[in-house]
Amino acid sequence: MITAAASDIDTDLVEIVSTAIDVTTRPEQWDELCERVNRAAGTIAFMAFEYDTVRHAAPHFHGSRATRAELGDLCEEFSQGVSPEDVPAFELLARLPAGQFVNEHVLFGVAPHQAFPPLDFRDRVLAATGARSRSAMRLNDCGPWMDVAVVHNRESSSETDAGARKLTGLLHSILTRAMETSRIFAALTQGYQTLLHLFDRLDFAVAFCDGSGHILTANRRFHEIAAERDGLTDANGIAGATRPADHARLTACICAALRPDARPDRLITTLSRRSGSLPLVVRTAPVNESDVRRGTALSLLMVLDPEDGNRISAEGLAAFDLLTTAELELCSMLVRGMQDEEISRLRGTTVASAQSQIDAARAKLMCRTRLDILRLAIATSRPISSPRSQRSTGARP
Repeated sequence: MITAAASDIDTDLVEIVSTAIDVTTRPEQWDELCERVNRAAGTIAFMAFEYDTVRHAAPHFHGSRATRAELGDLCEEFSQGVSPEDVPAFELLARLPAGQFVNEHVLFGVAPHQAFPPLDFRDRVLAATGARSRSAMRLNDCGPWMDVAVVHNRESSSETDAGARKLTGLLHSILTRAMETSRIFAALTQGYQTLLHLFDRLDFAVAFCDGSGHILTANRRFHEIAAERDGLTDANGIAGATRPADHARLTACICAALRPDARPDRLITTLSRRSGSLPLVVRTAPVNESDVRRGTALSLLMVLDPEDGNRISAEGLAAFDLLTTAELELCSMLVRGMQDEEISRLRGTTVASAQSQIDAARAKLMCRTRLDILRLAIATSRPISSPRSQRSTGARP
């Protein structure tokens, strides 16, 4: 028998998951997501933000209604990095494992149940919300930024509220993905006009399709891949696949993007290739009809060839302004799959020296493994093809 309390919890969780999906493309819903989490956890306030570990600021700050209403200007102070007394706590949080709420007693080195020394910003924040203490959880495990969730506790001054602890696993999983995906969509949105003007120079295949697969428009790379008929096809203006089973999955993937309740795993698939090469990776996304053609539901179809040697590089890592030219070159070798011995030979160093240089670059990027460096390289890869890759594919400048 399901109790009323259990039913309420289930409803809250469904609302949290649903809103977390919405925020990836509708960032204005982030405060609503924080409010739903706050209500489900029974805490006084809840907030999530991207913390800049260099400038000690949080320009992308989201919070529940209590956070916005009670904190007011304090939110602005924190977002702009004018609360230096919290910096040591965030520096410690950056060194702790992701996925666990840590009470501020631990972060500030204050013994349990011991009174806090006077801290102006902390005292003003707790006085504004009426909380007894704060707890923070690091969400992501790599990258020069740190995604953080913070709760204001009502039950104890030295422990995280029970409701928040109960939701820790779920919140870590959902919020981590929501923050990362929001970052990707934000970057795409900022470059949207550039994307339209340089459509033909995209480094991957893109097409706008309706629900039946009819192609409204496609870029040069899409036509090149479809012309090979090695996985992807363009039959009389309809996107398809060379294998019947793949064709059915592709059509389902295109249609799924037209449904607002579609699960993320329904928006990605692969197309087998008769040549025996690695399968093409297909991703779909919904298109706002007012942006393209009013009255028609459209899907954005993206096709990536994993064997395209120009697709992934470490050039985007330079945007963090953390690595030297030599370290960027080293990361480029890593993302191309080179091993320590080959790297040391090309750089004219010993294997031990190459490993030391790799560890130094990894530490600067706050990456725990070399795979994390590859993840960052993919996330920061430019979608626009370079002049070198244009010449190699015959594309016009």
